[in-house]
Amino acid sequence: MDTEPEFLTSPEAALAHVAEMEDALLAAGDRALAAFLDRVVTDAEDGQITRGAIMGYWLTEFGKALSHPAFSDIRDDMLGSLDSSGFADDVYSAAEMALEIAHNFDATSNERSALLNTLFAHPTPGLIASLSDRVNRWLTRRVQRYLRMRLAELGPDDLERDDLVGNLYEIPEGPPVANPNQARVLVHEEDWSEDDRPGDINWRSRMQRDIRTSYTAVFGKNMLRVIEKYGYYEKRWVSRKDDRVRHAHLIADGQTVPIYEPFIVGGFPLQFPGDPLGPPGQTINCRCTIVASGVRQT
Repeated sequence: MDTEPEFLTSPEAALAHVAEMEDALLAAGDRALAAFLDRVVTDAEDGQITRGAIMGYWLTEFGKALSHPAFSDIRDDMLGSLDSSGFADDVYSAAEMALEIAHNFDATSNERSALLNTLFAHPTPGLIASLSDRVNRWLTRRVQRYLRMRLAELGPDDLERDDLVGNLYEIPEGPPVANPNQARVLVHEEDWSEDDRPGDINWRSRMQRDIRTSYTAVFGKNMLRVIEKYGYYEKRWVSRKDDRVRHAHLIADGQTVPIYEPFIVGGFPLQFPGDPLGPPGQTINCRCTIVASGVRQT
C-alpha cells in the first residue's frame, strides 16, 4: 500500500492542507469573477438574462480557472458542488431586480447600463446606484428587502461576517438619507467589519462563501475514502479553534466516531464538515476538517 499522507492522521497537517488548497481555490474564484460578472452585465443590458445561462457562465468561468493540474483531483467535484450552490442564483435575482427597477422608472439604456455596472462592479460593488433620487430610494428599499429576505432565510446565527457585507438599514420614506447613520440600524455596527458600507453586498465575499463551503464538503467526502483506503475505522472532527469557529463546531472538536456513522454537531448528524445533507447553519462557511483516528486495520 502507498505511504499514507501526513494529513490523514495529523490535525495540524490536515488544517494546513485545507487552508492551502482553500487559498488556491479562492484565488481561482477571483480570476473567474470579473469575467463572469461582465457576461452577466452584457446579457442583462440586452434584456436576455436567464437563470440557467448565468449558472452556466459561472461554472464555465470557474472551470477555466481550475484548469491547472493542481486542481485535477477536485475540479469535477467542486463544479458539481457549486452547481447546487446559491451564488449564481443570487446574481440572477439581483440582475432581475435591477432590470425591474430600470423598467419601472423608464430608465434610458445608458441609465440601465449604469445601474447594472454599479450593481456588478468588481471587486467592491455597491447596490446604491447614482441615477436619480427617486431611483436611489426605490433601489434602497428593494435592496434592504432583499437583504432582509436573505437574513430571514438563513437565520442570523447562520451568517458569518463575509456572507452579506454591509449593515442593514431601514431607510425612512421621503428624501434620501444623506448620512446613513440617520437611519434606524437593524443590525448593530459591531456585527460587521469596519470596512463595510451600508447597502452593499460584496459579490466577491458571496462567491468565497460558496467556494469555501463547497471545498470543505469535497475534502471531507474525499477524506472518508482515504481513511477507508488506509484501513482506519474511526474519524475525528477537527476545528480551527479560532474566534471564527461557531460554538457548535468548537464543541464538536475532537469528537470521534466510526467512519460510517455521523458526527452529532449542534444536534444534527453530519458525516463530515460541510455535509450537504446538513442544515445551512452547520455547513455554510464551515472551515473544519476530519482526520483518521483509532487503530489502523491490518
